[in-house]
Amino acid sequence: MRNKTENRTVEPRPNWAENFIADDWPVFDVRPIFDMGSDPFSQIMVFMSSLKSDDNFIIEAPFNLQPLRRLLAARGYASFGDQLNANLWRIFFHAEDVSQANENSESPVPKTWNEEKQLHVDLRKMEPPGPLVFILGLLERPGMGTEVVVHLEQEPIYL
Repeated sequence: MRNKTENRTVEPRPNWAENFIADDWPVFDVRPIFDMGSDPFSQIMVFMSSLKSDDNFIIEAPFNLQPLRRLLAARGYASFGDQLNANLWRIFFHAEDVSQANENSESPVPKTWNEEKQLHVDLRKMEPPGPLVFILGLLERPGMGTEVVVHLEQEPIYL
């Protein structure tokens, strides 16, 4: 739940954001791109391609970039947004470490992570046709490449 404090939107700070040093994270400011009337998505993807798959980074924007946050969550990045003023959001993206995930979790949401600049998706706990539907939906997302490493329990006959 978000609180309004001094005209700022405040998100609960996740555990991974408690002791980080933001000065060590690469920053990409998309405000000038928006000011020119352009969509910064392709420039964000170029910026991310210059990073290692486990690098954390910050995007500065004039508003909370929820669609980007959802897209990158599917690619294994947790995010935390901090509204610094009416025209500046600082959004922190943290590369999730799949090795820290609870292996016994019965979560219906597939685990995703980035490894060697490739998106990995663990669909081993999904019943057919779940994996097929999930993969086709994933590939239809804007900015999504055509290569995904999928971890399955059985041979992907229909894929």
